[in-house]
Amino acid sequence: MSDYTISTRYARALVNESISKNNLDRIYSDINFIEATFYVSQEFKSIYLSPTIGKEKKIDIISKTLSKAVATEVLQFLVLLIKKNREKYILSILKRIKELRNEFLGYSGVSVRSQVPLLEKQKNEVSAIIQNFTKQKIQINYIEDKKILGGFVIQIGDKIIDGSVKNQLNKLKNKLTALN
Repeated sequence: MSDYTISTRYARALVNESISKNNLDRIYSDINFIEATFYVSQEFKSIYLSPTIGKEKKIDIISKTLSKAVATEVLQFLVLLIKKNREKYILSILKRIKELRNEFLGYSGVSVRSQVPLLEKQKNEVSAIIQNFTKQKIQINYIEDKKILGGFVIQIGDKIIDGSVKNQLNKLKNKLTALN
């Protein structure tokens, strides 16, 4: 079974349950929180994805860490993934949950990753540019990613616009290498 199929199956289950319970917005907020936690905390990510930590220990750590931060359904969902040995799919499942939610609401899902939080004025400018580009309703998820040296990376569906300093330096390096 492909990663996409697995991710879609689990994501669809959580999205459908949240729609039936009328708490899709809360689940979406929690999913963004979990995703941001994976980007910000290497320790959290390592614990969740570690094949050497036993299931019960992992469940205990995750439950204690997240019980007050996320909805019960999201916590149960993360525990289910551990019990079913699906932890390695977590990031693709989270991405798929957001895509399915956006499809349901008629939005084009967009994520903007930057090294530092964007100011409100910057968010408005980015939003206007993306809105003009997509010609659709958009839902932007802003993620603080310390791995980005500067600039930002925008993802619209499967399209990536990389305006990061690292990408610009790599392009310059490639041009200079090609000249030699």
